[in-house]
Amino acid sequence: MKINTVKKGLLILAIALFAPLALASATQSIARIVAQMNHFPSAADKMTLMEISQDSDNSKSIQIIAMAVYNFKHSVSADDKKSLQMIAENIDSSATEKELASIIAGISHTASAEAKVTLAAR
Repeated sequence: MKINTVKKGLLILAIALFAPLALASATQSIARIVAQMNHFPSAADKMTLMEISQDSDNSKSIQIIAMAVYNFKHSVSADDKKSLQMIAENIDSSATEKELASIIAGISHTASAEAKVTLAAR
């Protein structure tokens, strides 16, 4: 019985330690895709973005950002732009989510040199 309690405790500790890394991984993947994207994401990038958007471990904001990039064709759609602007203005969104949303909402065809520097820092 004591061993099961220890195992449960270790599992909870592992989840607490590695959950932020999963979010970082999702944001890093989105940032990498956006920095390299030219007019639209590649088929492989779309697969990654779909996985991110469907992963319930990611925040709703990250899921929405991933879908906006998935749908990107030269620029984000009007609906996606509204969603990204809402994320950028939401006080509950993280600084990274706000930054990604703002950058992606403003891209036309490809990220600017300044945006690519910011994305590389993610």
